[in-house]
Amino acid sequence: MANTDGVGHARGFTVLLCVAGFFFLLLAVAMHSIAEQIVREEGGDVWAFEMVRNLEIIIAVACFVVATLRSLESPVAGTATAGLSIALALFFPFGTALFLWYVFKVRKIESFGGGRPQQG
Repeated sequence: MANTDGVGHARGFTVLLCVAGFFFLLLAVAMHSIAEQIVREEGGDVWAFEMVRNLEIIIAVACFVVATLRSLESPVAGTATAGLSIALALFFPFGTALFLWYVFKVRKIESFGGGRPQQG
């Protein structure tokens, strides 16, 4: 049976935010491992790796926080989702795909007053 009210898109987007957060944490762990290996083997400067790792941790935490806000139907969920979606647009290709899904599917069916589907 097809979901015509769009709730499936909103729920799916929330689940994918959690999945994205998990993968950003995995990327942060990988970036940390690479930086440690460079320091051990070459004694090199790893500030760029640390900066990217910290950015990935921030995005991961933001994904989890926004997914929680959306699940709780918080009044700030719409604004938080919009902000995170813009930030995710920079992470090609998956973040960009999430951003486009939000803009063309999810945002149209949600009100910004709590992330619930609009009635009528």
